[in-house]
Amino acid sequence: MSKLETNQVDPATGTTLTLGTSGDTIAIPSGVTLANSGTATGMGGVGSADQSWSDVTSSRALGTTYTNSTGQPIQVIVSVTMDDGEVLEFRIDGVAMGSQFMLGGSPRRGQSAFIVPNGNTYAAVNTSGTSTLVQWAELS
Repeated sequence: MSKLETNQVDPATGTTLTLGTSGDTIAIPSGVTLANSGTATGMGGVGSADQSWSDVTSSRALGTTYTNSTGQPIQVIVSVTMDDGEVLEFRIDGVAMGSQFMLGGSPRRGQSAFIVPNGNTYAAVNTSGTSTLVQWAELS
């Protein structure tokens, strides 16, 4: 294995600097800090520069399972109207990850958010009562 030590790499203006090829692993040792003084794209995390919010209410329903096939994690925000005693559960790959419930009043609006890893399924399911979907938004 070769080792290259330098303080700075300056590619020609308007070009792309590529590290490795498909299948390679770029290792960043423990204790190393990566500092970004510009714009990072394609980093694949929730809130990346290439993600934006979409109101997907018209294509979503409570109790229906969806799959995140965006290639990166997404954030989901679900707003519902609930009556006293109703419970709405949030599931990722069929596992309950949290719930929202209404006690002492009705009807009231509630909102919850959760993050869905790429390739996972997700759903918001009424487990008690009949909450009404008001809005479903996704950062993807």
